[in-house]
Amino acid sequence: MTKLEYIEEFKKVLVKLMSDGKKYFFTDFQLPKNNDNFSKYSQEYLVQKLKYKNDYWFEINADNFSIELTLPLEIESFFEDNKIPEYIMNLDANNFEIVSGILFKKIFNNLSFEENRQGCDDGIDFYGYYSSDGEVSELTNFFQKSTWYIGQVKKYSYKNTIGTKYIRELLGTVELAKHNIWSLKDSYSNINIQQNEAIIPIFLTSSRYSSVVIDISNRLGIKLLDDIDLIFWLTILYEGNLDTIKSDLKKWSFN
Repeated sequence: MTKLEYIEEFKKVLVKLMSDGKKYFFTDFQLPKNNDNFSKYSQEYLVQKLKYKNDYWFEINADNFSIELTLPLEIESFFEDNKIPEYIMNLDANNFEIVSGILFKKIFNNLSFEENRQGCDDGIDFYGYYSSDGEVSELTNFFQKSTWYIGQVKKYSYKNTIGTKYIRELLGTVELAKHNIWSLKDSYSNINIQQNEAIIPIFLTSSRYSSVVIDISNRLGIKLLDDIDLIFWLTILYEGNLDTIKSDLKKWSFN
């Protein structure tokens, strides 16, 4: 099994882990060709995840090839008989995009948020402004100060790698936003980025990122998320309640 094949299998294991909360032991058929790469490949993937209260969500054991959640018991209970993973994995592209935007609205309840609903979106799927008011959220390491964020979402199969083309497009969108330049006049009137204000570009996909994209994004401060992040944070923020997610989706959906 190659590295890419292993990461694809690893993501499936994480989905299962977040569906029942039970410690999972990998079979021989799920491991890399060289078992010594089990820990290396797993950590390379997990290090990209947003941290929960400045710590990682999962613990990898290279001695018995297992993985388990490492969260407070009251939080881990949200992952018992959790229907959210299956629901997210089966969303169509449009609803995947909307639910991704809902996540960022939910992360910070003082968030100014607008999911894009225009036919010509200028590369923006969702955007908003988070004002920390001098306080840093204890929930995640995502925002550290008052910040604009501009997000792009792609619902692709895992075999469709997100390459540098998509990152260039996202960075181009950020530059246009800085100067309030849009293809349609008066578009995004709520975006008013001041010279001293920070912008965090976000890319969220159900697919995978190339190693070059990961390296570039780490250097430029671009946040790369995937469907595993989406499942994890929705489960925590909605306390495992899928019905509430569906209700919020109806409020935001324009189908």
